[in-house]
Amino acid sequence: MPEFTRQHPRGMFIPFHFRPIIANLRKLYSDRLELLSVDDEWLNFRIRGLTETPLILDLQERPEALLGPEWRNFQVVTPLNARRADGLSIRWCGLASLAQNNNIKPGFWFS
Repeated sequence: MPEFTRQHPRGMFIPFHFRPIIANLRKLYSDRLELLSVDDEWLNFRIRGLTETPLILDLQERPEALLGPEWRNFQVVTPLNARRADGLSIRWCGLASLAQNNNIKPGFWFS
C-alpha cells in the first residue's frame, strides 16, 4: 500500500484535522491500515486482522495515541452489530456549533 500523503489514494483531499490521525493509525497498525473513505466530517477505516469491537476498545484505552491532544474534538463510532471488516468511523466535531446543532457527542461509541 502506498504511503498516505495529503491526498487519499483515490485522489481525494484529506482534511487537515484527519492527517495526524492517519499518521497515528499508521504508527499503531502499520500496513494493516485500510483507509475506506474520507471527507470533511468523516474518516472511515479498518485494520486487517482486527474486528471492530476489540479495535474500538483498544483505541478507547489510549485516545491520545490515536487522536492526539485534541481527542475531545472527535467521535469514534462503529455499529453495535458490526460485521467483520465494517470498520470504524471517526467524526470531526471540532466546531462547537456543529456539535450542538447535531447533538454530536465526542468519545467512543457503538451505534
